[in-house]
Amino acid sequence: LDCESELRHISSCLNQAATEDCMDLYGAEANSMPPPFLFTFQSICSDARLSSIARSLVSSTNLPDANMHRLFQKTFAAMSKDGLLSLYDPGEDLYLLVSCNRVLEPFLKRSKGMDDGGFVRPNIPEPFFIRSVPRKRLNELASYLATQQSGSV
Repeated sequence: LDCESELRHISSCLNQAATEDCMDLYGAEANSMPPPFLFTFQSICSDARLSSIARSLVSSTNLPDANMHRLFQKTFAAMSKDGLLSLYDPGEDLYLLVSCNRVLEPFLKRSKGMDDGGFVRPNIPEPFFIRSVPRKRLNELASYLATQQSGSV
């Protein structure tokens, strides 16, 4: 929870305009939901707790500092490939955590033309950061949301 709190603070303080732009891409209105987590690679690398964990993992290698940085890079690359992270703004080195509650659910609800209040809204195009999410994950989440919605009616 501490890490989530810090990420929320980093995200809201660093890039308010990017956060609003990101929410616009998947049709979320300001203050309608918690904002997505946007953060820089450097903010993660400079986090004391994460650096300590990474340092302990590579401490027995020949080049621990270089390997620690490489570990962060490979972790970001793997998470991006799996659709968990998306490079949102290359110029700012800004990443988006493609989380279920803050990104995928709101997008899927809006892409089906519905919002949380049950109002019909126009469908929205798929934002670039959704394209890296495996279709199977999106389909399973969409099925789950449909089940939840039919159970609440």
